[in-house]
Amino acid sequence: DDKWKILPTFSKGHAISVAWLHNSLMPDDEWQLCLDVFVWYVRTKSATTAYGVVGNTETHLVQGIPSLTQIKGAWSGVPTHQKKSLNQFFGTLCKLGHKRFNEIHVFTCANLDKPKRKTLDPTNGSMTEFEFDSLAKLINTSLSAVDWSQQRSLAFYRSKAFSQIRTIVANKLMLATVRRPIQLSVLKWCDLIPV
Repeated sequence: DDKWKILPTFSKGHAISVAWLHNSLMPDDEWQLCLDVFVWYVRTKSATTAYGVVGNTETHLVQGIPSLTQIKGAWSGVPTHQKKSLNQFFGTLCKLGHKRFNEIHVFTCANLDKPKRKTLDPTNGSMTEFEFDSLAKLINTSLSAVDWSQQRSLAFYRSKAFSQIRTIVANKLMLATVRRPIQLSVLKWCDLIPV
């Protein structure tokens, strides 16, 4: 069949189009290898994973399984999601006992795009322990400077001083409840509460 129905309900991966495989001009032995890998994914992995591997490898396999030289030549221009799928494809060929693809799998595995960590970027990335401890110390120092025993009038709650205390308390609360407190500590109340 040109389309494999994997799931009874409509969702990503419920049907996988393999028409390109049937229409390709690749040698019969390579066609069988591709079919073996795709069937293995359908039987052992989630529908979404199988759908991704079949779809993301199509452009690279439609003429046949490329050589290591061809893969190396094209690798820098291959999108990350296709690199991952090609790595999975060649890894599965090796797992199925086709050792002649070991060298290709070693190359694809070693040359996957690594995620870039931006630990100092306040908008994403995890904080180092030092950064987190420094932020916690700053917030705790600001919080301990507040005199909580003092009686305050209604005018105080309308003043800038109350606004500063409110921000310090909110920062402490966010520090205790979220993964990236620095991202939230720079927010303003208008960012949190719609006007």
